[in-house]
Amino acid sequence: KRAQDAKTAALRDAQTIAEEKTEMEGQGLRRDLGELQSVEKRIIAYQKKGVDENLGEKKEECSAKVEELKTEEKQCQKFSDELDRLTSSLEQTKTTIRQLQDNLDLRKIEKSLDELNDQNKDYEDELRNAPDTKQIREMRVKLEAETEKLKTQVDTKQGQMQNLRATIEKLKADLAGKEYHNIDQRYTVANIELITTRNANKDLDKYYIALDKALMRYHEIKMDEINKIVKEYWQITYQGNDIETIQIKADLETAANRRSHNYRLVMRQKNSSELDMRGRCSAGQKVLASLVVRMALAETFCHNCGILALDEPTSNLDAKNIEGFTGALARIVNDRRGASSSFQLLVISHDTDFINELARETGISSYYRIKKDLTSQTSRINEYNVTEM
Repeated sequence: KRAQDAKTAALRDAQTIAEEKTEMEGQGLRRDLGELQSVEKRIIAYQKKGVDENLGEKKEECSAKVEELKTEEKQCQKFSDELDRLTSSLEQTKTTIRQLQDNLDLRKIEKSLDELNDQNKDYEDELRNAPDTKQIREMRVKLEAETEKLKTQVDTKQGQMQNLRATIEKLKADLAGKEYHNIDQRYTVANIELITTRNANKDLDKYYIALDKALMRYHEIKMDEINKIVKEYWQITYQGNDIETIQIKADLETAANRRSHNYRLVMRQKNSSELDMRGRCSAGQKVLASLVVRMALAETFCHNCGILALDEPTSNLDAKNIEGFTGALARIVNDRRGASSSFQLLVISHDTDFINELARETGISSYYRIKKDLTSQTSRINEYNVTEM
């Protein structure tokens, strides 16, 4: 079919081109014929005027024009023959086009007939497969039962809708009452308070996390400072060779969304092993460690404190450790006294040698002692000069 349509279109285009070409050639011939007729009229006019001097020349022109006219007539005859041939071809083309169009119409009719035959077969199949009268009655009964069921459902839904309408009316009446007066405004205010509270809680959570991190960082920094001072004082005061240094360990414990630190004192031995001091050191080592830790805590957290009080600091210490502790304590006193002229050291002790050595190393001239007067059975405070002892 596509090939036939293409062939038909090509024949139509060829016919149109041939007609246009023939028309153009015919116009050219008619134009030349008009010119010849004009020349002929001019010749006749010259002959009537009796102009002999141009007669020969005009005759020659006339003869040339006659020859051209003959040539044009032959050409015109040729074009006429070609036009007849093209006309005949055009008629044949038209006949072919009509035949092709009839063929196309026939094919369309045949196609429509086939479709109608197929529909007819489908209808026949549907008729053959159609239920009988009994089945139709059963289907009718079933559909009627379903219809009744749907009607019942519709009635139920309508009843529910009526109940909902009554409820809506009641709620509207409640909204118009005093209890729900300005409920929209009150709801807006409550909603704003709720959102504000939630945002505040979120901000508090953020602040809590930030504060917790800051406290943990502050704790780490202070623990590093304390352990640094503890290590320095221990190496100055302790004269033994079995414990190189001591350190405070802070174990973090988390329970029920609460965190706490479990502090323990550990000692590092010469072989770099780390052990808890509890249950593994002597009484003197415990006392010295306690004093060192307390002085480190005071040094870390009490920079501007004007007084340092010690109660029996040398109990359970041997002579070497007392000597080391005295030097460390004198160093602290001298540093504090250099930073603040009002610094005071209060020592309660029965160790006279320790007091005298501490007085000499700190550069004080006298100190006070409390003694019991056996005669009056009262306590007396006396000032003693260090240089006289």
